[in-house]
This record gives sequence, structure tokens and C-alpha cells, in this order.
Amino acid sequence: MWTIQNRSEINFDKEFSPKVFTQPHVNDLIPLINNQDDERLHSFVDWIVNLNDAAKTNELKQATSKKNKKVKEREIIEKTFEIISKISASEIEFKEITQVSPPMIWLKTSDAPNGITLDLLAQGFKEIIGWIGYFIQRMVEAYPFASDFTEKSAIVLVDEIDAFCHPKWQLKLLNELQSAFPNVQFIVTSHSPLITLERDDNEIKELFIRLWTKLLKLINNNQLI
Repeated sequence: MWTIQNRSEINFDKEFSPKVFTQPHVNDLIPLINNQDDERLHSFVDWIVNLNDAAKTNELKQATSKKNKKVKEREIIEKTFEIISKISASEIEFKEITQVSPPMIWLKTSDAPNGITLDLLAQGFKEIIGWIGYFIQRMVEAYPFASDFTEKSAIVLVDEIDAFCHPKWQLKLLNELQSAFPNVQFIVTSHSPLITLERDDNEIKELFIRLWTKLLKLINNNQLI
């Protein structure tokens, strides 16, 4: 899975250079390979803060030029939480940022319509927002000129996708991800049978380790390989 290395800076002004965007890199895989903790949620929070700052700056520019079109940064923020809401089956909407250092992001949810800070959300919500939000961040960074980042291609590796995931989320997680990102290939591992429901047989591979040889084996269509 893509993992955090550095804080991202983003600017959609037409004079920007593509070099300011973080492109896919082998370092994205290092925490996954080494089983290290990463900083996805912190990176996502920093990214949203940067996006919101850029959105407010460009909205002020639009106000002086009397343009009514929604700025791209604001569209990305709204799209991000729209996707997270669908996957978590809970309405989660960006409200405002009241503090930048340390960042304090306020969200509106069905349980807190007047707002709640992201750090006070239940752990399961923070886990979902962390890795899915970071995945969205990386898609936007990898395709800075795209009119719709959800239509772009990628290969995403997710280890133990069911971890910290409520059973009702496990049932729809892959379907919602594939619906939101139709051109992304998701390769995931899971210990939960709920993840495999509604999947075609050719989408599921069963792995096991022979205790006496310590070799990883693959079962494909009930055939040992």
C-alpha cells in the first residue's frame, strides 16, 4: 500500500511545476514490506490542511474576479469525504479547520451534526479515514492534471484489509472501492470471510503455510499449486 514519507504541498495554480507532486515510488512499499507502522492519518490530515488553505486562497481570488465556479481544491476535499462516507456507510462531511499547528479538522457526522474533531472519532473511523484518505491523497498527487482522479489507473496493495474494520464495512468495502475507482486494481489480504462475499471465484486466492516446510502454498480453484 502507498505509505507516507513526507508532508505534501499542493497548488493547482496554472503556473505550478509537476515536480512539486509526489509520484509513485518504491518507498511507498517499504512500511508494508518491513511491517512498520506508518503515518497515513497524519499525512492525510496535513494534506487536507494544505488543500483547505489553497482552496481559501483561490476562493478569495475568485471572489475578486466574480467567478462562481467551485475551486478544484474544494472539489477534491468534498469528493474525498464523499468516498469515505460511502465506504463507512456513515455521513462524514468536512466542516472547517480551526487550528493549523497542530491541525484540528472538524467534521460533521450523523451523530455529531454540529461538528466533531477528527481526533475524537472512534478508532475504527480513524483507521478507515487514515488509509483510504491517504490512498486518495496519493491518487491526486500522482495525477495532478487529471480532471477526475477517480478515473485514473493504479495498483494498490492492502495487507489485512479487514483490520479494525467493522463487519458491516467488510461486507461492502471492496465493492465501494471498485465503484469509486473503476480503473484501480486492488490486491488485498484478509482473514475475514466477509471480505470475500460477492466476489467471483477467480478473484479469490487461498494461501496457507505447510508447517513442516514453512513454504507458502496457493490453492487456486480447489487445486494445490
